[in-house]
Amino acid sequence: MLYADMTHRRSQLVVLCAFLVVTLYPALPVLGQELELDYRYPPPRWMTPIGLPGDWHKPLVDQTGALLYDFGPGPYATASTRISVDVEGDTLISRSQTIDNPRVPIIATKSVFGQTRTVSEALSVLPDHDWIHEGDSYSGDAYRSNGINGSSAWANAPKPVDPAFQSVAYGTNRPIYYRLRVPPGSKRTVVLGFTDPYRIKGHHVTRIMDLSVEGAAVQTLDVVNQAGQNQPVAISFAGIDANENGWIEIRIDANISTIDGNIFVSGIWVFEPDMDIDQDALIRGELTGIAEMHVDCGRDQQLLTRRSRVDLMRVRMQADSAKANLVIRVQTRRDLKTDSDGRLHFGKVPFVESIPPPDHIRQTEAGWELRFPENTRDIVVRVTTEGLIEDSRTEPDFDEERLRVKDYWLGTATIPFNKITIPDSSMQALFEGSIRTMYQLAERVDGVLQTQPGPSVYRGLWVSNQPRVGRALTHLGDYETPRSSFEATFSHQEDDGQILVLTPPTLLKETGIAVHSIYLHARMTRDKEFLEAYWPKLVAAADWLIESRKRTTDSTALNFGLMPSGTSDGGVGGIIPEYTTVYWSLQALKNMADGAAWLDRQQESLRFDGEFASFMSAFRKAARRDLKRDQDGNWFLPIRMEFDSEKHVPQRSQTQFSHIVYPGRLFSKDDPIVTGNMAMLAAAPRDEGLTLSTGWLDGGVQPFIQNTEASARLYLGQAERVQQELYAIANHAAPTHVWIEEQRPGTGRRRSTGDVPHSSASAEFVNLIRYMVAMEDDRGLELLKGIPHTWIFPGALLILDDVPTEFGNLTLSLVVAEDGRSANLNVSAVSGEGSSGGVTVYLSSLKQHGFRLPGGVELPDMWGTEWGHELSIEMIR
Repeated sequence: MLYADMTHRRSQLVVLCAFLVVTLYPALPVLGQELELDYRYPPPRWMTPIGLPGDWHKPLVDQTGALLYDFGPGPYATASTRISVDVEGDTLISRSQTIDNPRVPIIATKSVFGQTRTVSEALSVLPDHDWIHEGDSYSGDAYRSNGINGSSAWANAPKPVDPAFQSVAYGTNRPIYYRLRVPPGSKRTVVLGFTDPYRIKGHHVTRIMDLSVEGAAVQTLDVVNQAGQNQPVAISFAGIDANENGWIEIRIDANISTIDGNIFVSGIWVFEPDMDIDQDALIRGELTGIAEMHVDCGRDQQLLTRRSRVDLMRVRMQADSAKANLVIRVQTRRDLKTDSDGRLHFGKVPFVESIPPPDHIRQTEAGWELRFPENTRDIVVRVTTEGLIEDSRTEPDFDEERLRVKDYWLGTATIPFNKITIPDSSMQALFEGSIRTMYQLAERVDGVLQTQPGPSVYRGLWVSNQPRVGRALTHLGDYETPRSSFEATFSHQEDDGQILVLTPPTLLKETGIAVHSIYLHARMTRDKEFLEAYWPKLVAAADWLIESRKRTTDSTALNFGLMPSGTSDGGVGGIIPEYTTVYWSLQALKNMADGAAWLDRQQESLRFDGEFASFMSAFRKAARRDLKRDQDGNWFLPIRMEFDSEKHVPQRSQTQFSHIVYPGRLFSKDDPIVTGNMAMLAAAPRDEGLTLSTGWLDGGVQPFIQNTEASARLYLGQAERVQQELYAIANHAAPTHVWIEEQRPGTGRRRSTGDVPHSSASAEFVNLIRYMVAMEDDRGLELLKGIPHTWIFPGALLILDDVPTEFGNLTLSLVVAEDGRSANLNVSAVSGEGSSGGVTVYLSSLKQHGFRLPGGVELPDMWGTEWGHELSIEMIR
């Protein structure tokens, strides 16, 4: 279901030498900062995916060049297995990391220790089978749904212990589901096993889970506080296939009282009915052999019956390096064994091996070391992830595999890299790297491809990710991937219409976001049939929103007439009266009214419009009550209805407001709430060009949130500020074109938090670039509205190649001649899709550089044309 096969011409960026730029285009005044991308503010740590689009295998490379595996539910975004090449006795220090081609995930790292300098490259070997649909036909006796993220080596339980207690299957703020095949209606003794290495007894952050086995009473478990850190626990249930469908269902949820909602399970054992389980013997592994069924969670058969994956890392000492002994370090909790060929095995799989083989292997406190003779200057490390080992090539050649990977990403992969070309080659590379990352983080879950925010802690379906990644891919002409992800989202629709994915706490806003995502996509693709197909589900969702409002009947409550208390997320926690759920619910009802009218469902349009008007009236009343002034005197509406300026900062979690400004367009541009909130955000403390404390990290910055705010500012006409913010955002990326969710700026303690890479950051960056070139407005289509003056130089090339818009597909080209003396703008006819307005082209960037119309006529600031007409403008300088 990846991007459908399409053939696009490849556009070549032309970059003029510095001499011509300085000679022909003297520097213009810089508005606050230099518009240059040089990755000056990278996150303190980053991880870059090297896997394939849509694959379950999510290998990562960190900023030092090490390969990373085995992520668990804490510490978050931290690998339990790290494989690196260093010098004996010390660690190489990474000096730089690059990616040669932004479309090809081959990561190069230069490192140094004393006079020893190395260059490493890491890649994931291209499988020779259909990896995207692999596992769709799995029919084993133990089936996990809703994701298969887990780790083979998370815990460190004291031995003797069954290996399952070292593994983990986890759900990030989402339930874990298993079903076990049994004779219909039968009974079984089911044992669930757990080990938690993350926290110690008495920690203020609890991880409490509700354990459900079909036919048995629910049991509540707090592993650490009941047993201790790294201490195994086994819980028995008298299970029954109560519905006689041939499966005993297991569900593990975060308890409503827990603080850490990232729940897990280590192992499952199934025995004959009414069996008296010796828990100590089970933990020691003595009962596994007599169990009818055993699941080593995190190493589920759904993965082990798939073909193995191979990653390669080649490390070379540079020619002028001093002699040094290279060593492969494997830091892991996996129980590895050595063989006579110098390989480290995990189970039946040779997990780590090298070319040449090591001359010495030793076990360390952290894992293992593979050592090589002093004259060894070139090492290839091969890492094989669990699967059917016989299905992988036994001795892959690094150069051959490098070529295969490159050919795939540049030729075979049908990823829409060529839809948008911008003149700044560095920015174009980051743009293409962002596209690549979104596809690498996508994954098939229960047979359906879904986009995901991250590869570790955020590896799963997030409804809030859908209008971001879904819109970005739609902008690039890929309709199939977003629609598959929408299918995954609506598979979580409850009988009452609510969309419920993350628990607890329940995010009531998921329903409104899901409705909005479908509507945005339908309008962008102009596909009424798509909207009609979802209409019954959308109506059910909208009716759930309407019914939810009816529950807010306490006239003394802050959220009277609005929505029940919920969680805002994005830096505002707890179940409280808050406005993000209100915004998304209002947005959904407005979209339903507009969507019904578009589908000629006039009665439904009137009904939803009436509900929207009633809701908006209640909102306006509450907003007047809750408006506050910031330190600069700007009126703003905080996310919390109960806002204490001594405890809370105004900008926290306001990214969701930015989205409903644009692309939501819930309010008019001159609405006092819009002007006030955006003024507050503009006045908020900033560092490194970005707003501080917008999310969970006090004093931190969030590049993906800044993208959303910048998009809203561009919609409001603040192009110069947006141009600066674009480059500030870009300069917070890592040089391998990935972002982390949040990072603390400056030279002090540089903390970071969240998953990395973060596809929401990639998506909103793609969206912002697209808006700067082409942006939908209620009045029509606005072109070149936000392009920086630095994008106009001799040889500059800007292209949109058949890009979808709400008003019809658009092709645009802006070409500046090699000598810089002329430029041509060509815009295809856009149908308008029956809308009023037309196409408006902003020419201020060209005008700043002295371009005029033929005959010396002054170039206007804007040029408009009606729908259905091509536009061609010749300019001279």
